This record gives sequence, structure tokens and C-alpha cells, in this order.
Amino acid sequence: MLADNSRLPVWITLPKGYTRKDVTVSLFLYSSKYAQFIVRKRGVKSDRKIIMDVVAKSDWAEVTKKEIKRRGNYNFSPQYYTVILEGIEDTIGFLCEGPVFTMVDNVVENYTNIQPEYPSIDTDLIGNHW
Repeated sequence: MLADNSRLPVWITLPKGYTRKDVTVSLFLYSSKYAQFIVRKRGVKSDRKIIMDVVAKSDWAEVTKKEIKRRGNYNFSPQYYTVILEGIEDTIGFLCEGPVFTMVDNVVENYTNIQPEYPSIDTDLIGNHW
């Protein structure tokens, strides 16, 4: 679910009469390199009509790909995803574990400000701690 304090993806334009506070945005990431965004009217379940259903191309952002390679796993935050619809690119930020995401304007700046640095591991010492 898109965080309430996040802007909408750049290519989502709400219909006349709707504001950001009137909608929720769900995200579904598919391993086939696609992301689906469903924009719904906020409210009780029976009244949450779909306003927009968009499928965009997607992939890990470069800073996240580098971190996955460095760590050898996906167990870290933040992670960033690039989404492209009709040639327009935007970035999703998973700033903490869990289902909430936000739209991010400057990945490199946000990544370097949040991501802690870890010392490199001397692989020669692995198994020699006894």
C-alpha cells in the first residue's frame, strides 16, 4: 500500500473531483518484470471502486542491484524499484520491511542518507572463530 504521506507515481493523474487523500494505491510486483498499480477510492470495502489499474515495466534500481550483489541476499532496507510506463520513469522505495512503499524522487541521495555502511567481511576468517 502506498504510504499516506507519499506522492502518487508521476504518471497517475486522478480524475476530476479526486485528491490524493481520496484514494489508496496498491502495488503488485510480478517476477516477469512488471508492476501493477491499482488506484481505488478510499472508504469502506463495498465502496472502494477501482479508479485506475495500470501495469508498468519494472526492475530493481541500480543501487539495490549493487547492494543485493554485495550482500548476497535481499534481507535489507531500503530497497528501490524502477517502474516505467510509456517511457516515463519513476521510483518506488521500500524504506522498511513490510507492505508499505513510497514514491522516491532522488534514489542516490535517499539511499546514501539512509543505508548504513557495513565493514567488508574477511572470508579467510569464516569458520575460524572457535
